[in-house]
Amino acid sequence: MKEYEQAVLQAIAKGPEYVSWYKIEQRLSVMALKQRAYLPDTLRLLCERGLIEERSTDSGTYRLTDSGRAALKSAV
Repeated sequence: MKEYEQAVLQAIAKGPEYVSWYKIEQRLSVMALKQRAYLPDTLRLLCERGLIEERSTDSGTYRLTDSGRAALKSAV
């Protein structure tokens, strides 16, 4: 898993169950990262891989799946 993808998962894990893309971006802005990717593309990719899911009733809010929590634990 790329450093930025791991950072996005960490940013989501810090919040309430569902976290808005804006709050994710705010949390990422204070992290020391070597390289940053385009957040919407990364969120889409993480959804496709089953690591996060977007709330169906509130587009733009995300939470970790069980697979995402496992990936985050194994990466640390």
